[in-house]
Amino acid sequence: MNTINREASDKTKGFRLQKLRAIKLILDEITLGNSNQFYIAIENVEDVSKRVVSDDGTHDHFEEDKYIESSNLTISSDAVVNTLVSFFDIYCGWNHDNTLSLGFYSTAKTGKEKKVLTINSAKTPPPSNHILDILASKLEVTNEVFLYIKEILCIEYKKQYFKQSDNEEEKRKQKQRLENSNYNKLKSLNLNEFKAFINTIHWNFNSDDTINLKEDVLDSIKKSPYYNFNHRSKAEIINSLLMEVLDERQNKQNLSQKVITKSDVELIFMKAEGEISSKKLDPAWKKLDEEAKNIFDKRNLEQKIQAVYSDFPLRYHQNLARKACLSKEESNGCDKSYLSLKYRTFVACEDYLMNNSTIIYTTKEQVMSTLTSLKEKAEISIKTLSSDYTYTISNEESIYCVVLDLIDECYIALDEI
Repeated sequence: MNTINREASDKTKGFRLQKLRAIKLILDEITLGNSNQFYIAIENVEDVSKRVVSDDGTHDHFEEDKYIESSNLTISSDAVVNTLVSFFDIYCGWNHDNTLSLGFYSTAKTGKEKKVLTINSAKTPPPSNHILDILASKLEVTNEVFLYIKEILCIEYKKQYFKQSDNEEEKRKQKQRLENSNYNKLKSLNLNEFKAFINTIHWNFNSDDTINLKEDVLDSIKKSPYYNFNHRSKAEIINSLLMEVLDERQNKQNLSQKVITKSDVELIFMKAEGEISSKKLDPAWKKLDEEAKNIFDKRNLEQKIQAVYSDFPLRYHQNLARKACLSKEESNGCDKSYLSLKYRTFVACEDYLMNNSTIIYTTKEQVMSTLTSLKEKAEISIKTLSSDYTYTISNEESIYCVVLDLIDECYIALDEI
């Protein structure tokens, strides 16, 4: 059976809505607290796809998400009928050993139908009530409404799979294309069979916009069984990490690489425990790169100490160099809070050196005393700032190593040049 490939047909419209809906479905599954495994992806078959595997079998859910601000939707709207055609193709290829549900989620409101159709050779006006409202409310749907929906779908199905042409060869190809589709199967469905198809679809209209939906997602994160006291004020971070994973996997070629599983979500919550809440992140990290542009003194740690005291012992040079290297190791893969601490340490050291610029070094002890004073000045600064900001590293030894690294990296010097 040849069907139209709609996968990733429009990567821009409502992309944020897709990701938020995917995260909401993920969190809903997690909140159930059962042992079921799930696989969720975006831009795979439909905007969001979900498979849940349990002891009772497999459940598949495919969802179209439409972010529409200004217009009302009817059963005849392009966004709706195009989705119905796609859903019918899925329905026809569905493995009946699985449970299938389809979903249409939109921020738009519904409108009244206007099309007059010819059904069984008779002119049929549209129903007086909004069809989409009836479907979304799960109220009883009359046979006349089902027949009206089916005719709308048949018209659209033929329109999509058969393109009119004056060229006979092209016309033959289009007829063959229609024959190879599910159009004849759709036409042959009796009323009960068509009802069974429509009843697999869950309709949501005038749903929350992305702002309200995000708040709903953040609330679901806080209610998740994976959420603990280490996640306080980190719901935004968890949401961002989930968004990032969806972004990374969206364009993977293999389905196994596209999906997010329960294990992935558990790891994200664990990762978030070590992250710093954006509300407590010192913004000073932004200034470190700017300061690096002002560096003109290219001497390393040993050269700068030699410049103020030439008889400084080699063994001490080596010890200080090792500690500077430790700071470089700690900074590998460092987060923004570490960079903020480094910049704050730089500022504190600069303050101390400016206020003590007349020191003349005549002994090893004087050099070591100044280095200790720089560390202590930075410690006091970080301790004060910690009442408003959180730093992943702030112990005395690490701050001392950062001081030495700042000297080695040419940010500060014991002398003026």
